[in-house]
Amino acid sequence: MIYECQYTKIDSRATGEKIASLMDLYGISVKELSNTLGVSNQSVYKWLNGQSLPTLENLFQISRILKVSMDEIVIAANTYSYVLPEVYVREVPEITIV
Repeated sequence: MIYECQYTKIDSRATGEKIASLMDLYGISVKELSNTLGVSNQSVYKWLNGQSLPTLENLFQISRILKVSMDEIVIAANTYSYVLPEVYVREVPEITIV
């Protein structure tokens, strides 16, 4: 039995570009965003330049500030597929609820 799995790698540069374009759209400066989130200006610049990604909590707050879903901000660069060898897979027994 062969199982195929997929995972997605987040493109930090594309994500930063998306945040930057939305900030421009709403006229939000780096200073305003960093103050609202309670992070340094340098952290925001790193996100915008693709050097790092915001934490999940910050991403949630950014999505609320920029009025978009987190999915719209986080842009997937690549989806990778790989085959999971059977040795790493175990059957999960069926559960019957009475």
